[in-house]
Amino acid sequence: MGKKIKALMAYLRSFKKDEIEFSWMYDDKGGHTEWHWGKKSVPIIDNLYDIVIEIASSHLDELFDLTKHCLSDTGNYNIELKIYPKKSKATLVLYHEEYDRNSTTQEYAEKLDQNDEYVKRLKNLFDREGIEFCKASYSGNYDDGDINSVSCDGKEFSFRKSRFSGNQDRFIVEDVLYDVLERGFGGWEIDNGSDGYIEINKNLEVHIEHSWNEYEFYKCEDELEIKLEDL
Repeated sequence: MGKKIKALMAYLRSFKKDEIEFSWMYDDKGGHTEWHWGKKSVPIIDNLYDIVIEIASSHLDELFDLTKHCLSDTGNYNIELKIYPKKSKATLVLYHEEYDRNSTTQEYAEKLDQNDEYVKRLKNLFDREGIEFCKASYSGNYDDGDINSVSCDGKEFSFRKSRFSGNQDRFIVEDVLYDVLERGFGGWEIDNGSDGYIEINKNLEVHIEHSWNEYEFYKCEDELEIKLEDL
C-alpha cells in the first residue's frame, strides 16, 4: 500500500465508520465526469480528496467494461466509490438513470381570449381554411423545449421553416400554443422537463394532456472490487 493510500485510510478510519461513500455524475454524451463537484459522506481536505478521485478515475474504464450492458435512458450515470476503512478495500459501483414510465398525466383546459392579437390571427386562420381543430405534440428538458409537430384536421405541417421563409400558418398556431403551454404548465422545459399534446378547436377551446418527466437512478448489477493494499 502506497504512502498516499495509507494517509487516506488513516484519515478515513478516524471517523470510525464501516463504510464511507463518494459519488460523481457522469455524462455519457459528453464523456465528462464531474470529479470536483461530487458528493462526500465525510468532510475531506483537497489533497486527500484528490487521492479518492485518483482511485475512482483509474478504475473507471474497467467499471464501464464490466457494466457495458447497463444502459441509461438519458446518458446520465452516477459513479459511487465505497471505501471500507477497516478492511482496506473499496468497491466502485455504477448507477444508470431510467425514465419513470408510470408518471401520471395531468390535464389543463381554457377558452382563449379573442382580444389577444395572437388569438385573432389564429381565428382568422381557422375561418380562412375552414379548420375544425389543430393538434400538436411538445417535449423539452434542461431549458430547451419545442413544439415537435403540428397538424390541423389531420393534415400535418410536414416541415418547419423560419418565419421569413413563407410557412406562416404553422407559426400562427405555434404562437398561441407556446402561450397556452406556459400558462398551463409553466416551467415545462426546465430540469427533467415534460412532454404532451395540445388541441385547439374552432371555438378556441384548448385542452392539454401533460406528463412531467420523472427519472430515477438504479444500481447496475455488477460491482468492481478494489483492493487498496495493492495500490
